[in-house]
Amino acid sequence: MYRIAVSGKGGTGKTTISGLIVKSLLDGGIKPILAVDADPAGCLAPVLGAKPEVTLGDIREMTRDSKDLPKSQFVEMSVQQAVWEGEGFDLISMGRPEGPGCYCFVNSLLRDSLERLSNSYQAMVIDCEAGMEHLSRRTAGRVDLLVLVSDLSARGIRAAKEMINIARKLDNVPRETRFILNCTREGEPPELLANKINEAGFSDYLTAVYDPGIVNMELRGESFLKIGEDSPVLMVVREMLDDYFGEGE
Repeated sequence: MYRIAVSGKGGTGKTTISGLIVKSLLDGGIKPILAVDADPAGCLAPVLGAKPEVTLGDIREMTRDSKDLPKSQFVEMSVQQAVWEGEGFDLISMGRPEGPGCYCFVNSLLRDSLERLSNSYQAMVIDCEAGMEHLSRRTAGRVDLLVLVSDLSARGIRAAKEMINIARKLDNVPRETRFILNCTREGEPPELLANKINEAGFSDYLTAVYDPGIVNMELRGESFLKIGEDSPVLMVVREMLDDYFGEGE
């Protein structure tokens, strides 16, 4: 199974990239896919036209109060019920962060249940929150491909670099990494910005041109799975995946 995680500073378009990765994998015949909405804001679900009713955050809270069943059995049943089933892919939402108190045992149960669940899929695509929280807890297990997304800002580039550093400190370095500079104008980024990218160690990167069609689809509440084949961002995502899977052959 392929594990693909997408991360970056908030507002860089990482959820858009996550959704288009799911679409590209489906179009390429890699399915079923488990899409993991790991951002508390829950943005990936609407991008894919999904409407989950229960999140893992909800289960975490319910498990603490569950007395009728052993916690391990309750979590296993609840995780199955939290899966929103789509066509070729399913989605599960991590939900809100923890409340006060110790959740270590419940988090361990959730992680184990998610790991067992993921074994039924050919690929897992994780839309991470703005950081490495779920990678640090190994919620997603060892990541095969980490896609870092940045906008045209030094802060976005620094955030992407810091995520690599954190992964190294946690001994959870992804097998491969790709960097996407999102929402660029036509042509290459300004020289000063390009220098910042190179200094951060992302000399080999992709640029995704601003696509007003994506903005309009989001405003209309349309699933990105219906996006046109001529979308410049979709083309970049497909180029990235073709390169990744080509290297794996």
